Amino acid sequence: MDDNGFTLIELIGVLVILVVLSLLISPVVVNFIKDNESDIEKHNISMVEIAAQNMMTDEEYIDLLPDKNEKCYIQVSEIRNNGYLDYDFTDFDAGYIIIVSKEHGYSYEYDNSRGSISKCTR
Repeated sequence: MDDNGFTLIELIGVLVILVVLSLLISPVVVNFIKDNESDIEKHNISMVEIAAQNMMTDEEYIDLLPDKNEKCYIQVSEIRNNGYLDYDFTDFDAGYIIIVSKEHGYSYEYDNSRGSISKCTR
């Protein structure tokens, strides 16, 4: 018999080792991807909140800020259309909003449900 090749048993053994390694490594890779997606989403929300804060502290919009213990909302599309958000976040459609509230100072919080909160207008 010629000794130049691998036997079928050796090839099957290598395939079994590769399958076992891929089964061990794949959950780690999937979790890594999910964690990074979550971090990216948190960063995008933070960027949108900062853009809302910049918009509402501009002289043109400062009169839209709510009074003490009141809340209002701004749509993300409005922040983008007014030039305060350059990046087009595909995750945020027109329904996503930033809630502006004044209790101990103004706070800006991302939310995707308005509830009974009114739009920031006067």
